[in-house]
Amino acid sequence: MEGAAVGEQDVVPDLTGVPDGSWRKSSFSSIDNCLEVAAYSCSALVRNSRNKHGEFLSFHPITWRNFLRSACDI
Repeated sequence: MEGAAVGEQDVVPDLTGVPDGSWRKSSFSSIDNCLEVAAYSCSALVRNSRNKHGEFLSFHPITWRNFLRSACDI
């Protein structure tokens, strides 16, 4: 299996269904030293920008929303 999911979401077998244009990265990040995020099949996917075809994390949308809210509070 190319990618493994972690958390409250079912396992997503690979990234072949996620178009390259779906991935977003912060404008504050360096060229190849950050995380990228994509919305896919009712999940928030997170991957390392240096390893675009490697492992990734998958989060339930509510879990991802709660993470973003808490990150904004820091």
